[in-house]
Amino acid sequence: MGTMTPAQRRALYESARFARETTYNGPLGPEYTPAGTRLQLWAPTAEQAAVNLYRKGHDSPCIGTLPLQRGPQGVWSIWLINRKLHHNSFQCLSFILY
Repeated sequence: MGTMTPAQRRALYESARFARETTYNGPLGPEYTPAGTRLQLWAPTAEQAAVNLYRKGHDSPCIGTLPLQRGPQGVWSIWLINRKLHHNSFQCLSFILY
């Protein structure tokens, strides 16, 4: 997105083009299947997105951070194989760089 003034950002976010390119009506958050879990986050202005993994909730130590891949409409996602991550908690992070 580069360096933009607040007025330029507002014009972008209110534009028909931005709405057309970032509107998303599909599933977000975790989608569990027996084979794995897909995490999806809608963050169309993010430059990066990642997920922190915890064994037993956010009060336990973080056991790893994995990057999400950007897809169409600004949806970031990752596929986690359940047998390796069984009983873990997740926290999605997005990074918006100005």
